[in-house]
Amino acid sequence: MLQNLPLELTEAVLDYLEDCDLRRTLRTARFLRYPSERRLYYTVSLLIGPKGGQGGRQARFLNTVFNNHRLAQYVIVLVMGGCSPADEGDPRVNAIIGQAMKKMVNLKDLSIAGGPYILNAQLDSVPFSLTRLLFSGGIFSDKDFPSFLPILRAHPKLEELAFESSTLPSDLIAALKTEGEVPGSEILCPHLKRFDGYDDGLRLFLARRRIERGTTMGSGDELIKYEDLAAVWLTPTLTSSYRHLRVLEVWITYRPTRNACLLPTIAPYLTSLTHLLLVDNFSCMHPGDPVISSLGKMRALESFTLSDMEVTFSAAVLDPQATSIVGLVRVVCPDIAEIFVGGYSEPPVFHHYTKGRGLHSSAVSEEVACRPYTKWVREPTI
Repeated sequence: MLQNLPLELTEAVLDYLEDCDLRRTLRTARFLRYPSERRLYYTVSLLIGPKGGQGGRQARFLNTVFNNHRLAQYVIVLVMGGCSPADEGDPRVNAIIGQAMKKMVNLKDLSIAGGPYILNAQLDSVPFSLTRLLFSGGIFSDKDFPSFLPILRAHPKLEELAFESSTLPSDLIAALKTEGEVPGSEILCPHLKRFDGYDDGLRLFLARRRIERGTTMGSGDELIKYEDLAAVWLTPTLTSSYRHLRVLEVWITYRPTRNACLLPTIAPYLTSLTHLLLVDNFSCMHPGDPVISSLGKMRALESFTLSDMEVTFSAAVLDPQATSIVGLVRVVCPDIAEIFVGGYSEPPVFHHYTKGRGLHSSAVSEEVACRPYTKWVREPTI
């Protein structure tokens, strides 16, 4: 029947099929082979979970695209890796990943986890230009990661970058600190709109760029004393960059980091910030808390989400802690449109306040509460 449909209608029908159905279509309807393969290979996710088990599938995929140019050019989004930074990585993957990367000429979106995979991917000499790149896999030292700077220089069209390590390579730090010192000097990733990482990375990439979305997971290994925050965060270049931020996620996961939190220092300069997610400990919240008080200085703030990784809420009962937090926030932000307060239980539950209605009787999911902040996450496909 599908053989008699116009091509555009056939394509529309295939758009509604899940990946498992597309695979069946490949086996049973040969005339739909090419459009089905295009959809299957557009987004490929092969992350290794905590118990491992995906290394063989990753190696098979990489060998497939290395030996099949047609399939390789279909890949636009790729998520892979997942090995521990202490591991050597899967040798089957390490042996082929660099060659296979060069075959995926249309790749735009790459999430790659694990130091060995990153080192072997040879991303500084690939034929494609990424617009989205996520690195994760622990702390990268200069010994572990000597070539990060050439990778960024090889992908000048990047709009989103995540560097999930509390320590940046020294060559990258040096390059970011000297940007703009010489007229006409190169700016790394000049089109960057989003950066996810730690304080040092966010601070260095914010300067001289129009970053609209940011994440900081703390100040890493080099904690800044509270009295030194202004000297670090209020340089002329940085204060002019804060006005571009519209969405910000800040993690305060232990007491020393809370004392060095950037929010009280930079709040008056976040003139365009509309959405703020704070991961913090509810027990630290009190009237006059500098972090909570700083919310009132963000004049454009419309939505605030507060999450505690050690708190479990019930979806059926309104938690007194949530009521207390909402009260604290409303004192400093009486006109705020919505507040989400929740924990990282399984599944996460968030209580929801909206102006004019108050606290809702039913809780919402993490997907609803954290949608503006969510990083790119792909489900397994191939």
